[in-house]
Amino acid sequence: MKFEIAKKYINDDGTKSFIIKLAKSDLVFFGYILESFEGWGNYTTISNFKEIVLRVDVSPSYISQYEELFLFLKNYEI
Repeated sequence: MKFEIAKKYINDDGTKSFIIKLAKSDLVFFGYILESFEGWGNYTTISNFKEIVLRVDVSPSYISQYEELFLFLKNYEI
């Protein structure tokens, strides 16, 4: 899957935010996968018309699992 983690940071409440640039063709599939992990975190589309950008906020308890998920998706061919 084509995406790039452009930025990551820890918020004051301990959640970790990932700013992800994503191919428009992968947005629905990527969002569907993130929705299936409800309770681990949430995501918001913050894109403009030129590129798709997501902000994924992850609960402190699931940061390592999300990092593994992103690694898996990076190598996944649709």
